[in-house]
Amino acid sequence: MENLITNFNILIPMVLLVVLGKVLLRTGFISKTYVDISSKLAFNITLPVTLFLSTSRIDFSNGISENTKGLVIYGSFVMLMSFVVATSVSKFLNINDKAKGAFIQGTCRSNFAVVGYPILLSIFSDEVILPMSLFTIFLIGITNGVSVIILTMFSGSGKKVEIRTLTKNILLNPLIDSLIIGFIFSYFSIKLPVFINSTLSQISSLTTPLALINIGAIFSLSFEAERIKPLVTSVIMKSLIIPLLAVLAGIHLGFRGPLLGILFIALVSPAPPSSFVMAKMMNSDENLAANIVVASTVASAVVIFVGMTLLQSLSLI
Repeated sequence: MENLITNFNILIPMVLLVVLGKVLLRTGFISKTYVDISSKLAFNITLPVTLFLSTSRIDFSNGISENTKGLVIYGSFVMLMSFVVATSVSKFLNINDKAKGAFIQGTCRSNFAVVGYPILLSIFSDEVILPMSLFTIFLIGITNGVSVIILTMFSGSGKKVEIRTLTKNILLNPLIDSLIIGFIFSYFSIKLPVFINSTLSQISSLTTPLALINIGAIFSLSFEAERIKPLVTSVIMKSLIIPLLAVLAGIHLGFRGPLLGILFIALVSPAPPSSFVMAKMMNSDENLAANIVVASTVASAVVIFVGMTLLQSLSLI
């Protein structure tokens, strides 16, 4: 019951912000122009700031246990393989290029920091902070970096992307740049002045509300036929297939307790609102991306509760 209440308190505010976005659009308080401008703001400023802060705060000076290193290595492998599998599935389903990028990143990315942290802290308390933080850094770096590449390759323009153009677009992408700068700051232990860090934190806090309100503004329950198949497939893969296979393999490899809990919740957490922002700004299918965020949020609430209850009953966590 405690897990259910925690899930409710985390996920319902996200749903309410989506509803707010729909209400604001319907009443004329915001417009499509607002969605375009605020999405551009999120993509170029607030989201890069969020990624920079996340990656710059890792502390390389403290010792990291072998079990935690194992979780990071295994989790990174699973994330990379999920992109490979999702890409293969998108080709098998013959999803068009404009929707392919939104489908792949929506299937593989995770809103772990928002959804997972409160749940894991309520169960394991402070012992989970270090491995959870370290795992999050790699999750953010890998999933955002690969997503930029995927969305660049499948831009929906119908043009073949040259390696030179692809490389240039990746290197000039504000999300990639923010991750690189963040890792440099963390590796060399560069500390920002308190007032700058506070300012960046406030800018970062705008990302999720902006994205969720915009998702609500364009989200529609009347799905086009060509979007139903990738939407349903994405949610099933994200919420059930990938977490199930990865957790079973993780159990076989010896992961137990907090580490297994981190792995499970990181994989089953819903697609982040920022995936919609990236899809919109990189010429992918923004409507499919928004629908995946909403649908995976609903699905994850159920799967997290059932999954954590089952793992606890089997004394695996």
